[in-house]
Amino acid sequence: MRGINRDTVVEMFDRKIIWLFVGLTAFSLLVVFLTRGVEFNIRIDTAGDAEMNDMMATLANPVTRAIGSYLSFLIFLAVLGSAGHLPHMLERGRIDFYLARPITRTRLLTARLAGIALAYGTMILLSGAVVYLALVAAHGSAGLNILYLFASSLTAFLIWLSVTALAAVISGSTAMAIMAAFLVWVAQTILSYHMMFKGFFNSEIAGYVIDGLYYIVPKPSAIENIGLTLAYGAEVKDWLPLWTTLPVAFVLLVASVSLFKRHDY
Repeated sequence: MRGINRDTVVEMFDRKIIWLFVGLTAFSLLVVFLTRGVEFNIRIDTAGDAEMNDMMATLANPVTRAIGSYLSFLIFLAVLGSAGHLPHMLERGRIDFYLARPITRTRLLTARLAGIALAYGTMILLSGAVVYLALVAAHGSAGLNILYLFASSLTAFLIWLSVTALAAVISGSTAMAIMAAFLVWVAQTILSYHMMFKGFFNSEIAGYVIDGLYYIVPKPSAIENIGLTLAYGAEVKDWLPLWTTLPVAFVLLVASVSLFKRHDY
């Protein structure tokens, strides 16, 4: 397990991925430094309107908005960067080396995925925390609610990892893993308007199909939005994306392990 985790970190250095995160963090700190004299003040009286108050709470907290966007970009980079690790392990010759180790295939794959999650999750947390602390030092607005945003970002990355892992095990291709993530992103974006589509088709059968797709397709971006809402201190109106996506991600991971155990390398 420790050796597999080390292999993941070594690959990050070999592919210069870790330096991309370091460079992005340094550039972000420079941007924060250049904007340290900018002040944001939004005060609108919305007493009695809870929904408007929630909306204005988001507008009045530019630090949370900024770190939310930054974490989303880190997740995007982490998904692209991590998509090649599993296919690289499955290459002919390399997979023979791993399978020769005295561990089961289940443990091998789960250890590899855990190593990817640990390595990239740590990079997301460290880079995000450093930039957040810099934003707080420059603009204020620190609060423990930001932990919701970091937790939701890590959860979203793990969900993306379950998608790319299944695609990688099925195809053994980095390109297919990236395309699978892109297709899921497109699908979740389209299905975020599922209520509008149900009203447009005005058909009971179409409604069932659209609802089924909405429940099945992972929604990591919606989970990020839940964390962002909690970080603002606002009320989450819809927890459904979280409760429907977590079981789907678990099924994808189980399917990845099952297929890996049966594949003839």
